[in-house]
Amino acid sequence: MKRVIERAWLSISRRFGKTIFLFLIVFILGVLTSGAISVGQAIQQTEINLRRRVPPLATIIQDNESLTEYETLHGETTHFEWLTPDIFEAIGNLPYVQAFNYSVIGRDFFSRELILPRESQIYSINELSDLIEFSFQALERYNPNVEDIQAFRLKGVSHPAIIDIEEGVLDLVQGRTFTTEEMSRSDNVALISEAFAQANNLQLGDTFYLENIIFDEFMIEELAINQIELEIIGIFTPTVELHSESDLLDIENHVSLSSLIYVPIDIAKTSTYFALDYFQEHNMALFFELEEQEILYEDIIFVLYDSLDLTNFNERATEIIPDFWRMNDLTDAFSDMNASMETLQDIALLIIVGSVVASIIVLSLLIVLSLHDRREEIGTYLALGERKIYVILQIFIELFATATIAIILSLFIGNILASNISQEMLRNDLVANTNDERLIQMGGWNNFNTMGHGFEMTTDEMLEAYSVSLDTPTILTFFSSFTITILFSTIIPVFYLVKLNPKEILMKGVIG
Repeated sequence: MKRVIERAWLSISRRFGKTIFLFLIVFILGVLTSGAISVGQAIQQTEINLRRRVPPLATIIQDNESLTEYETLHGETTHFEWLTPDIFEAIGNLPYVQAFNYSVIGRDFFSRELILPRESQIYSINELSDLIEFSFQALERYNPNVEDIQAFRLKGVSHPAIIDIEEGVLDLVQGRTFTTEEMSRSDNVALISEAFAQANNLQLGDTFYLENIIFDEFMIEELAINQIELEIIGIFTPTVELHSESDLLDIENHVSLSSLIYVPIDIAKTSTYFALDYFQEHNMALFFELEEQEILYEDIIFVLYDSLDLTNFNERATEIIPDFWRMNDLTDAFSDMNASMETLQDIALLIIVGSVVASIIVLSLLIVLSLHDRREEIGTYLALGERKIYVILQIFIELFATATIAIILSLFIGNILASNISQEMLRNDLVANTNDERLIQMGGWNNFNTMGHGFEMTTDEMLEAYSVSLDTPTILTFFSSFTITILFSTIIPVFYLVKLNPKEILMKGVIG
């Protein structure tokens, strides 16, 4: 073995020019392979990093795409199954879920005494005055065509621990949330915003009245009235603070949350039950189809233990929810980054495959040429009784020794180049594709923004999650791929060598 190593070293040193040529070829191919593998590993880690930054929240929304496909295929609309508490409870019992809540928004509650907190009364941000006022006016679209009556929205929650407070959407500044007993008894207790309390001179422990009113179809004549009294047990404020640079989405969230009145879920349902009883009693058709089992459950939120479980959770939850509904989460916040990384991943895969194939072909040809030039040397070794396995081993050592130095250097150089080039490609792609305008969907069910759980990532924040580094998986993958490449490159030409005998090599001076 020592003799083989000495011969390999002499061959490398005496054929220095060809050794340098082989070194450069391996180095260039190694840089391409190293860069591509580094990018591939970085993309996998980046997706994990991005998912960790996303709040571990999920909800259920209508699958409009499936609805459209069904209508296109069958030429008719479908009557899909409504969501029920049993479905929410089944999903909430999955092992990924830490907490969950679903709500009913009671919209037919009015008052002749109470008002919404206007901009002029509560806020003093001159730069935002018009936008804040516009946002409050938007809430009045529920108001009837009657003077001096203000509409209010009651958010009936299903669990005592209000997720909006638990997840930091709201700060509880006074009082407490609901108790289990209050929820089970459907007590007339409520949490109101600090802005609402100031606008109406209300304090913790005070009571106020709301009227559940049924209007005619023109929203003018009052057909029936049911009055409820609510006791204030807590006062909250939205955590989204308004300042001179607040955008419209932050304003809409702040205003919408400031106008909500939190109550036990059955209190919010009373408006629906009251309407059903009235129309059944008077044998009147509803202005819109509504049955008791079709109560609209909104603001459905599932809080997971870990954001990395979102994919598995959504798959399990999808098996539970009815057709034409789907799970939704906040991973859309980095959808632009995902699209860019998919493109980069495809490029990296093509480079890896191309460089490996090119390496095998080029190295195989170089070895064949080397064997052809060294035919007398190889014939002499075999004529002197050297075993073919040692001749093959010598060739492999020469190639591997030169290639090892080349691939070690190419590993670092390729990693550096990949980091700079790929980050610049991602940045340019993100800048080209990212729309800076944030859309507000005030009318949509179960929209994270309207629930106050909106989340977004800037281009810089997404790029911070992307890092090309020489971690253990990258190094192992690189060396494994190149070792296999060198083995294949050596085996192919050597296959012809083992079939020859010394006499043929020395007599003909050729191989093959």
